[in-house]
Amino acid sequence: MQGESDGRPIAAKWHFVLCFRDLWGKVGLMKEFVLFGEYEHSIDDKGRVTLPAKFREHFERGVYLALHVEEGAPCATVFPEDAWLEYVAAKIQPREESGSRADNRIVRDIYRDLEKVEPDRQGRVLVPSKFSQKLALSGKVIILGRRDRLEIWDPETLERYDAEGEQEHAS
Repeated sequence: MQGESDGRPIAAKWHFVLCFRDLWGKVGLMKEFVLFGEYEHSIDDKGRVTLPAKFREHFERGVYLALHVEEGAPCATVFPEDAWLEYVAAKIQPREESGSRADNRIVRDIYRDLEKVEPDRQGRVLVPSKFSQKLALSGKVIILGRRDRLEIWDPETLERYDAEGEQEHAS
């Protein structure tokens, strides 16, 4: 779908949202962007990867790079700032409040490897060397859109991960 005025692609859904303020309810229209698709990019010699052009505006306020967001998924997760704050409220805070040792370990692992980075003018973000080392990210990478976030994968790792998922689904 193309934008009416500028010809740029638009990936958007419109939702009616009930907003409560001081006990008064108002119905408003909220625009939610959906990050989607698969993109082949590469990590340059300085450890930077270019984010897909059509989604760069969502990352202008900064990028949160995280590991261990989805247990067992060996990829770097790229959150726009708003999506990261929503993820914290929905997924991390309940784990912190549970008091469970397992939940505490997961939260600790997420924050241990969390990085906030700023994209440069070309839409590139620096992938920390510890991410590259842990995930075997170098040269060609695959970037997947996943509704409110992007994932950066080593192509061979993604292929194995997908094959394992297909085997589990077939069983």
